[in-house]
Amino acid sequence: MDYKYYLQKFQQAADQLDKDLLGQYQLEVAVGVVLDSVYLKLYKKSWATALQDPLTAESRIFFSIWVNA
Repeated sequence: MDYKYYLQKFQQAADQLDKDLLGQYQLEVAVGVVLDSVYLKLYKKSWATALQDPLTAESRIFFSIWVNA
């Protein structure tokens, strides 16, 4: 799978999101690779267990789109 291609496409999509609206709802956006998949993730820091990184916490709520081979 061409990770670079999908990372670029997901980042382009993330860059088109309304930053003011994301801020209003305290949503964060992340693009990356995990488990051999490229993801675009929307989450709130408050959705993670206290004192854990909301992007990698074991207990968290998020919405994401993944693509893999």
